[in-house]
Amino acid sequence: MEEKQKKRELKITEKHIIIGLLTLVLIGWFYWFQYKPMVIRKDCIKRLRDRAKTEQITLDYTLNMVYRACLIDHGMKPEDVVQSNP
Repeated sequence: MEEKQKKRELKITEKHIIIGLLTLVLIGWFYWFQYKPMVIRKDCIKRLRDRAKTEQITLDYTLNMVYRACLIDHGMKPEDVVQSNP
């Protein structure tokens, strides 16, 4: 009887460890692929606005190049912030 109870306690402990590890993996995934890129984009847009105010940049091409350079500096895939009209 005691052996069955010990095995049951061990299984519960293993389940908790597995659930804890999966939770940590999901939290890490969310941080790395969702939260961190969002923070980097916000920072780059802030830098872009500050630079546009001080240097009076208005050309869409120049704004995109500054934004893309900031993203590349942070190790992200460059994307356009200003969409040009065809």
